Amino acid sequence: MSHSFQRTAALVAAVLALAAGCSTQRPLEGPASADSNPPVVSTGGVSTGGVSPDSLPTVSSPDWSGTGLEPAGTVADGTSHPRLWLTPADLPRLRSWATDTNPAWSNGLAVELQRVRRVVDSGAASDDGSPGWVQDPVEADAELLAFGSLVEPSPADRDADAQRARRLLMRGIQAAVGGAQDGAAYRSPSFAIDDRSRWWGEGWALTVDWIYPLLSKDDKAAIRTVFLRWSGEEERGGQTTSDHPVPVGDHDDPALLADPTNVKWSANNYFTAHARNITLMSLALDPADDPGGTLHAHLANATGGFLAMTDALLRGPGRGGAPAEGFEYGPQSLGYVAETLLALHTSGHDAAGSAGRQVTFEGNPFWDQVEPWLLNNLSPAPVTNAEGQQVWLPASYGDTQHFHNPDWIELYGALGIYDESVGTHATRLQTARWIETNTPDGGAVTLPDRIADPTNPRESIMYFMLLDPKASAPPDPRPALPKSWVAAGVGRVSARTGWDAKASWFDFGVGWNLIDHQNGDGLDIGLYRHGEWLTKERSGYDVVTSDQKNTLAIQNDPPEHADDGDYRQLEFAAGSQYTYVPTGPGQLTASSNGDGYVYASGDATNLYNSVREGSTDVVQATRDVVWLEPDVLVVYDRATTRTDGRFKRFFLQLPGDPVINGQRAVSTTPHGQQLTITTLLPQRAGLHGEAVTPDANGAIPGEGSGQVADGEPMGYRLRVEAPGNPADTRFLNVLEGGDAGAAPTVTTLVRSTAGDPFDGAIVGTTVVLFPVHTGPKNATIDLPHGASRILVTGLAASTSYRVSTTGDQLRIDNTNDSGSGRSVVTDAGGVLDLVP
Repeated sequence: MSHSFQRTAALVAAVLALAAGCSTQRPLEGPASADSNPPVVSTGGVSTGGVSPDSLPTVSSPDWSGTGLEPAGTVADGTSHPRLWLTPADLPRLRSWATDTNPAWSNGLAVELQRVRRVVDSGAASDDGSPGWVQDPVEADAELLAFGSLVEPSPADRDADAQRARRLLMRGIQAAVGGAQDGAAYRSPSFAIDDRSRWWGEGWALTVDWIYPLLSKDDKAAIRTVFLRWSGEEERGGQTTSDHPVPVGDHDDPALLADPTNVKWSANNYFTAHARNITLMSLALDPADDPGGTLHAHLANATGGFLAMTDALLRGPGRGGAPAEGFEYGPQSLGYVAETLLALHTSGHDAAGSAGRQVTFEGNPFWDQVEPWLLNNLSPAPVTNAEGQQVWLPASYGDTQHFHNPDWIELYGALGIYDESVGTHATRLQTARWIETNTPDGGAVTLPDRIADPTNPRESIMYFMLLDPKASAPPDPRPALPKSWVAAGVGRVSARTGWDAKASWFDFGVGWNLIDHQNGDGLDIGLYRHGEWLTKERSGYDVVTSDQKNTLAIQNDPPEHADDGDYRQLEFAAGSQYTYVPTGPGQLTASSNGDGYVYASGDATNLYNSVREGSTDVVQATRDVVWLEPDVLVVYDRATTRTDGRFKRFFLQLPGDPVINGQRAVSTTPHGQQLTITTLLPQRAGLHGEAVTPDANGAIPGEGSGQVADGEPMGYRLRVEAPGNPADTRFLNVLEGGDAGAAPTVTTLVRSTAGDPFDGAIVGTTVVLFPVHTGPKNATIDLPHGASRILVTGLAASTSYRVSTTGDQLRIDNTNDSGSGRSVVTDAGGVLDLVP
């Protein structure tokens, strides 16, 4: 979780002012945002949120063995319970899993249940009814106990857990029914939309559904009153820039998709949490307990508004399986969508033909892509961190508090439970089980501990429902996957040589920089080898400027908002891409795989400019990169401004202080590997090694209040400066990983001699060429002696070019006439792979 109140910016025309008490790095614009990390809170005092835990009468329950819990009728008629995330048909199977022989139960969920029971029975719950983080929130503990009332082996234990769940549920409801009131427990005007609603908001409706026969008529009337108010408040949002559809309440309307930026905001974790909570609340009560169907009517806003926008995003601008908000918030933002779709399925509301394609997992390729995307963006094998724990390292992007792979149970739990229900996605279900068993910190060894001591009680529930103790151990799914993955929607490319511990791995990204938790990392690159990142971005929370990423810094016009401490001023001073207010998103313009190479190309020009801020001097900011497997990256950058005298810089973040000798720098990793960087262009460039030393709070001096991620391995950086600050610059850098003491491959500059200009490098015997400008490609290149392979990039994809070689001279012609030479077709990324 995070502090997005430090970095929220409105993308609508408004008066922009620094809000008191907010980060000096990113002033608050518009309504307060509080994606806040749970602080360490003392539990010494006892608080009941202003409502006595004993003020509600105990109601006699039906026989909790099942009679009364499972009335006649189908789930779809809106009268059967439970119907959210599970159905009556699931109960016998789940109860059969609650045995001492199932560690997910005996060492996991049962342990967490016992903890919550002790808290509730002692009256020591410290929930004060505030809208942010609290210890033991009543709705989360009630949800866990309500689930226990469904699956506990003992009817007496089920009954007791149901009673506990009701007391917690109604404590909050009885307070909230009085209406919104500042400072009152459970009644804050932001209670339904603040962080608490994201972290635990599903607990209210799930508890209602799971203990429904125990609730009195008065209970249900109070619940309906509160749910109606909360649903309306969630539909209006207000916690971040654009966390709800506009116009409010509009649904099944193409106008919702008219603004591309608003559609991208539908990937935000607040947006998807609102959709989940509205859906669950609208489905929790039976028709007889919702006079006029007014609560249920909110379902159309959730599915026809919120979900319609997110579904369109995941099929188009967000396609490819990658979360727009990165590794820190991806488990939440995508997990909330999956939890919503699971509820629609189990309640019988996932018929695409009547409600739209957005109400089901089926038919949207994104849900088949989320697993291979993650596996392609994790290290080939786990490594041992500083605490001696086995962790998987990610190709991290976006805001990051801890540099590791987080637990994705929110997403893969919900998706796997759905797959178990429909029975038609066996491979996807097995992969979800393998991911959740092996890839969170500690792997399979700590699995019971993760269930017994979760960040959120629903994680224990998800784990228990996902992991069938009678199923065989899921096989490692990675050998069957491709070794490269393109998430085109958010502009991420990942490729590797294999899945073994000695594999090498290349990462490239050029994203949007438009919504919460996205950073100035367009054109970012990373190279991983033998269990270590040799170079990658500097991960952190609000560590956003491009000089902390593996990309370019280009000086621009000063922004309109140039006050000291303003985030736009900080970004301008660093020559960074703008966040929130760029002219437009970055673009992944090409990518392809060939025999022993991977090519990627991106355009970040719009990211460096901001029409809104009047900062528009950058004419060109593009990057082409070729990975020569396994150890070499050839990186070509075009940086152009309208104005002379503006700096242009190439940055690499490094694990070791670079040793610089002329145009070459060498950085050494903690395990003794080395990364050699050879700068071929600009000629006579200045190379500078810089230590990046955060203060005691993790902040980098001069970078605002952002904090470097815990466990981040990059402590240094290399800055390559264009001499004289010309308006037009080309950077050509060759990066080569190697073992300790290995001599780097001989690398020299290659340039065309006639026709359209090309720059390139010969690395060993392989020549890699890049066009200096875009447009028609006709060129003559004098080949270095001994060249055995030529990769010509930047050409039209899947197109024939006339190629001829005379002695050591290569000619490329974009005409397809019958002239001399042979016709050669480029690959899908526009690369010609030639042998002289």
